[in-house]
Amino acid sequence: MDPVHQHVEEAKRVLYNLDPVNGSIIGKSKLYEMYEKNAAEYAKAKSDYAVAYAKARSDPSALQAWPLTATTYQQAVDRAWNAWMSAGKNKIERALNTVASVSRKISVGKTTSSSP
Repeated sequence: MDPVHQHVEEAKRVLYNLDPVNGSIIGKSKLYEMYEKNAAEYAKAKSDYAVAYAKARSDPSALQAWPLTATTYQQAVDRAWNAWMSAGKNKIERALNTVASVSRKISVGKTTSSSP
């Protein structure tokens, strides 16, 4: 197996549970599922922060207290980010990028080869 296909297969093993007989995808790996869960929690924490800030901006007394109240929201964002990072964010994203880059190359090759 050439190095490119080997990298793709390694990436697929990071992302998916594969059928041992034919190598087809059975489902997402636990790591990939955790990645998606943590990504959603991070997005939620950022959204909560933004909503709270927008609400504080509409009330002068709440805006004045924002430096103190923002800490709670920022801690939630930081915790969500740290959980996402420590649960393999970079590993999953490298695997996703590997699979996507090879898929793009194959797609471009098919388009180019079928052109007159």
